Amino acid sequence: MRGKSIGATLIALGVGIVLTLICPPWLMLLFIGLAMIAAGVLICR
Repeated sequence: MRGKSIGATLIALGVGIVLTLICPPWLMLLFIGLAMIAAGVLICR
């Protein structure tokens, strides 16, 4: 389970870097906001 969560984190970071390069900053902030909401929901469950 630990390895999977690390892998998911690496994938998320990679996607974030790619989106940062492709997308404008406000769109990146939108993605960060959505990711934080998703993380909060997962933690609270």
